[in-house]
Amino acid sequence: MPRKRKGPKREASEGGDAPQQPPPPPAHSAVTGTSTEASAPVMIRNSSADSTTTPLAATATATTNKRMRLLAEAEEDRLGKLVGLERWIESVGHGRGAAVCIGGHLLQTNDSTEAFIVELSCVQPNDPSYHSNLSVTFNGELARKVSEPLLLIHRLGPPAIVYLSGFAAEAYPASSASLPRAIFNQEKAVLKMSPQPPSTDPTAPTSAIWIEQLATPPAFAPTTTATAQLARTVSAPAAHHAVASTSAAPSRPAAVPQPQPEPSPPSQLSDWFSTPAPTDRQAAEPNSIASASSSSLPAHPQPIESFTNNAVKSEPHAVSSSSTPSPRPGRAVSRQPSAAAASAPPPPQRRNAPNVKPRRMGNCLYTPMSMLRDGERASIIGVVIAAGDPRRSSSGTRDLSIKITIADASCLSGTGYAKELARSITVMLFAQQTERIPQNLAPGHIVAVRSVQIQMFSNKPQAVGKSAANWSWATYDPVSGDVRASSNFPLASHTPPECSADEMDHFRDMANWFSELQGVDANIATRSSRPTLKLQEVGENIFFDTVVEVLKVYTHTLAPDLYVTDYTNHTLFYRGNDKYLRLESDIPYPDETDGWGHVFQISLWDSHATIAEGLQTGDIIRIQNVRPKLNPRGLLTGGLGSSTDNGIKIRTLKPTDEARIDLEKRRARFMETLMAAEEDAFADRVEREHERASQQAQGPNHQAHQPEQGSDTVQDATAAAPSSVAEANSVDTRTTPVASDPVAAAQMSTSTTGFSGPSVRARTLVEASPVSSTQPPFPTPAQRQLRAAQEASPSKTGPGLSAPLGTSSHANSNSARDGLSFVETPDLKPNGLMGPPGVAVEERRPLIKCNAPASIPLTALADLPTTSLCPGMFKVKACIISTNPAKVEQWGRAECKACKRLVPLDQRFCIKCGDEEGESLSYCFRFAIMLEEVDAEFVARKQQHRILSGGVGSASETTLKKTTIPLLFHGRMAEVLLPCVDAKALYNGERSSIKTLKRFHNRLLHPNEYGKDPEQVLAVYSYPSQESGRTVRRFAALKELNCLYNPLDLL
Repeated sequence: MPRKRKGPKREASEGGDAPQQPPPPPAHSAVTGTSTEASAPVMIRNSSADSTTTPLAATATATTNKRMRLLAEAEEDRLGKLVGLERWIESVGHGRGAAVCIGGHLLQTNDSTEAFIVELSCVQPNDPSYHSNLSVTFNGELARKVSEPLLLIHRLGPPAIVYLSGFAAEAYPASSASLPRAIFNQEKAVLKMSPQPPSTDPTAPTSAIWIEQLATPPAFAPTTTATAQLARTVSAPAAHHAVASTSAAPSRPAAVPQPQPEPSPPSQLSDWFSTPAPTDRQAAEPNSIASASSSSLPAHPQPIESFTNNAVKSEPHAVSSSSTPSPRPGRAVSRQPSAAAASAPPPPQRRNAPNVKPRRMGNCLYTPMSMLRDGERASIIGVVIAAGDPRRSSSGTRDLSIKITIADASCLSGTGYAKELARSITVMLFAQQTERIPQNLAPGHIVAVRSVQIQMFSNKPQAVGKSAANWSWATYDPVSGDVRASSNFPLASHTPPECSADEMDHFRDMANWFSELQGVDANIATRSSRPTLKLQEVGENIFFDTVVEVLKVYTHTLAPDLYVTDYTNHTLFYRGNDKYLRLESDIPYPDETDGWGHVFQISLWDSHATIAEGLQTGDIIRIQNVRPKLNPRGLLTGGLGSSTDNGIKIRTLKPTDEARIDLEKRRARFMETLMAAEEDAFADRVEREHERASQQAQGPNHQAHQPEQGSDTVQDATAAAPSSVAEANSVDTRTTPVASDPVAAAQMSTSTTGFSGPSVRARTLVEASPVSSTQPPFPTPAQRQLRAAQEASPSKTGPGLSAPLGTSSHANSNSARDGLSFVETPDLKPNGLMGPPGVAVEERRPLIKCNAPASIPLTALADLPTTSLCPGMFKVKACIISTNPAKVEQWGRAECKACKRLVPLDQRFCIKCGDEEGESLSYCFRFAIMLEEVDAEFVARKQQHRILSGGVGSASETTLKKTTIPLLFHGRMAEVLLPCVDAKALYNGERSSIKTLKRFHNRLLHPNEYGKDPEQVLAVYSYPSQESGRTVRRFAALKELNCLYNPLDLL
């Protein structure tokens, strides 16, 4: 049986030569009776020896020891003696884990929902060069309590140093398949963790976090028992002359009742705490409200007493009423409050340190975030850490929602430079109306939310305000002092809204506390709280937030320039920057309110200058705290960034963000308006060039006829006009009334192509539009109007025209001015274009070419729904009357490759798969055309019926019956039809793709205006489809047999 160690062995430098004091009687045995074993003597350190030892002397003495001391004496009292891994496992196996501890560096962690596993590289005290690994598992609530501070410490100074006591541990030696393991299942542990020291001296003072969970329940036990009380260690300012015996409290007679210690405010009846590690030769102080507040005061030396009250570190199986002494009574230190500390009044609470106890303010009880429990309804106040923008869900009830991350003083962890917010809580608010959702929240604002439901999400509490629930909110801006509240918040009906006096005081205290925690002024922390403006609303020196699209990033200067737009205009924007819109057009934007430009230039400074290269053209971003100012030219430019900024003010928006969707809609309207204006200007340019060419062609004829027109003899003029039709129709526009009549001028200028008609509107547009360099592959709008007029009625000479002198004695000279006898009517073919006399007429061809073999029969459209061949292949001849969707922008679709479904038009990613980045999306065309055919048999029956009845019949009886069927183009069959268009580019709204498809769409629906045959021959495939519980027949394009007659028709 191993020998039981009676007490710690003290070296000479530790004050081991001090005289021994008689052992103190156990506190419980003095009242209840005898104990079964005699307590081991307690060695009390000599205060004079400790007080006269300087740090230099201690260091010099430590070098003469067998091993270097890595833990102070007070730390070993709490953790146990630092030993190697093998001895630590052996001691834990023999039930003496509280007497030993092990130290090592953190190698790796594994944080799961049920356990927290760490791997330590343990150091052998006698041989620091020897390391051995140990796997430690913390289960239950202990996992969360250990993981949060340990990961924080490891991030501050990696690798973190951990000293772990064997108290409450279950040790398992190494095997062939695993490392040595230690498991903590009883939610009891004592450990110290600290970041890597700044020097090679492992005893250098560093901020540390202690976690100590003993067998004591949260409720404080009476002082008449021997239960070990919880010790909250509070380090006084480091002082080398501190007296080591200050931890020894004077003993009290057993008959005198001792006051019960109260829980410290941050613990809220919880025996978890985070405190700095005690410095060398300075022990722990008692746990009381007075000692909790004494960290800012120097420690006063206490008189040395002969006896101390023992507090035993309980083993896992120990009970509070047991009289068995501690296996390490020599390590025990009194944890009872001293008389002076117990009688000291609590210090006044700081105004800028918000109370973390439940507190009633404004007739409402607010709960600290650390005390929230699952399933309860609570009211909370916190400072905004992060806040999103209100967004509306794309499915379900389509409620507006906002996500706010807040924290309060109960979320604080660590001390010194390690002090930070270790946790926070997410608030999700849902509502149908925008007024119920808080707007324009920024970090540093204070939010109060009442009557929200607490629920667990990913093992963390979350506050949820459902749309149908009666929750309310109020916000406070520390910069402006503005208070906003929902309509059902108390005092919200006041103008401006008000909160209770207690709530306002708490708001200000929390704002000051958060600003001190961040190390900056509260005004700086919330300076970016500005309204979100469009660029057309920007004014000089008015800070604002905005959502824009990145057009160009210029990084070749000290302050990179960012060129952005939200597709609104401003009179003080430089119009020359509109070149970055890449509109591929020379025409001005047709907006009556258009000013100088649509592009805003923003210069990036300080920390924002370093992220400029990470921005890409086409990104839609939210920019905060932009300052507009006038440049020397008097135009507006912006600036972003300063040395006082805390964080980056640029954030890329997700495709589902409401602000991004609004910007994309505004861009679509901008492009649609520009495209319509460009088409008109394009047609005007073509007509103007055509008129110029006509005038040049008439020039030689005009010079040849000038001598004839100057002759005094009518007979010479008659003989000089032998008479061709072209010469008879050529006139001098400078010497006749035609020059004063624009209608007649348009008729004469287009006579070479056989068109005549008005063109007043076209000429007006030409004068206001610049010239483009692209030749039109289709007739201009003026030519289409002239052709329509010619097809409606024969050509007529204008009312102001007079016949040339050479035709005065012609056979047609006696005819009326508007007579048609001198015009030769050309022979028209069924599929030919109308042209001038003597010119070869080109036959019209269809837009789409059918490559189906002759084996596929040509079937009437009316027979397709009734034929017995389904599925089957057919050829049909019909006209195209409409498309679905009607807008070509919606022909490009996204398809999820994972679930094989089309993404709806109002969504930018597959919600079912949750792929917000769009990595599993593929792009394709999907549209349908409506085919129409006249039923000739029905018309014949109607005519026969009218003849047999002997009557003329009504108009409705002779109405033609038209058969229509929709024809689907999808996937590869659509790609063959549209070879020059990319589906992904069309889906993303590329302007050139939309422009090409709009031209194709116009030719498809209006073939007559572009010289195309209106009847198309198409290869069709019929297939059955189950819809609404019945089988219907649907039709799609047959494979890849339908293509363009000429790919240039898309240009």
